[in-house]
Amino acid sequence: ECAVLTAEYRIDAEYGLDPDCGFWVRLADWPLPAAMNRRSCPVIVMVPPDFPASGPETFFFPADIAANAGWKVSDLFPSAGEAVGPENWQACRIRSVPWREHDDLPRILAVLSIAIEAACRVA
Repeated sequence: ECAVLTAEYRIDAEYGLDPDCGFWVRLADWPLPAAMNRRSCPVIVMVPPDFPASGPETFFFPADIAANAGWKVSDLFPSAGEAVGPENWQACRIRSVPWREHDDLPRILAVLSIAIEAACRVA
């Protein structure tokens, strides 16, 4: 999956295992819409234990990432506080995206990107 993400976004991707949280994938420089306060940022995707049978729901963004209109990504996708991540990162949770057989991490990141872009247009 990291190789696919690296090719898709032309950015570095790495993965690891946190003993408390499970597997994660980190994209070093994920592109953001123009209406955000930065052009890109790192993003961490938490990979569920039964992946690829089910897809990721929890993502982390640096806490300072916000739209020029003032909202943060975690305002769009609140995590209800159950996600524990790195200090100074905001947890986001997407629960409504159906996961289908043969889906992959680039698809869920594309859905996340489309949702952020749409929110920027209406804000």
